[in-house]
Amino acid sequence: DLASFNLRQAGAPILLAVDYEPAYSGEIGISASGFIEQVIRQQALVTLVSTSPTGPALGEDLLNTVRTRNELAYDMDRMMVNLGYLSGGSASLQAFALDPARLTRYDLRSQLVWGTPGHPALNGINSLSDYFLVIVLTDNPDTARGWIEQVEPLLAETPLLMITSAQAAPMIAPYSDSGQVDGIVSGLSGGVSYELLMGQSGQAQRYWDAYQIGLIIAVTLTLAGALYYTLLAPYQVRGRRRRKG
Repeated sequence: DLASFNLRQAGAPILLAVDYEPAYSGEIGISASGFIEQVIRQQALVTLVSTSPTGPALGEDLLNTVRTRNELAYDMDRMMVNLGYLSGGSASLQAFALDPARLTRYDLRSQLVWGTPGHPALNGINSLSDYFLVIVLTDNPDTARGWIEQVEPLLAETPLLMITSAQAAPMIAPYSDSGQVDGIVSGLSGGVSYELLMGQSGQAQRYWDAYQIGLIIAVTLTLAGALYYTLLAPYQVRGRRRRKG
């Protein structure tokens, strides 16, 4: 379970892969908000990367939104480095896993981030196995499989975790069962479960409460309509027949 990897270690280096499309930013962004809040509260050092052209911007927006909403102190310029877009699909993932510094010498703003002095978030990172954990946010099972096949074998003891859309979870679940993925949060319900396990009352919980209230109202209206047509409609029909007679 993802909750077992809570960030008790302050300042831990984390590789965050934002690989979902903008259309899924509502679902996955809310599902991931509890975990991102933990990342910020523990002042984790975040390396942001993506195999989607829109991923780097979505990742920064997610971190900034959670930071602002919860009024948390987090220096994104110092604590987070955005390595930008990895073009080339599985081939780029393999090259990144083998030698991240060679493939991503510069960040999204064309600043040299590896080496001396380098970016603070990359100090002590020579390979992906130096990260405290690697977490992938994705709505695409093929993207998830790329990370599992190309990156996971080179992580050594570093956990690989995933936050996915509800529709992608069933196709990723077998990798969790086999131990290739160490934890999965899927959909809004998964985000709520994570927040409850961590003792949080965050964005996912608020959306879940609103969703449940909406369901209750819908069921109530459906039952009221059914009762109306079952109990009152026959009398109205008979009344109209008498008036016609």
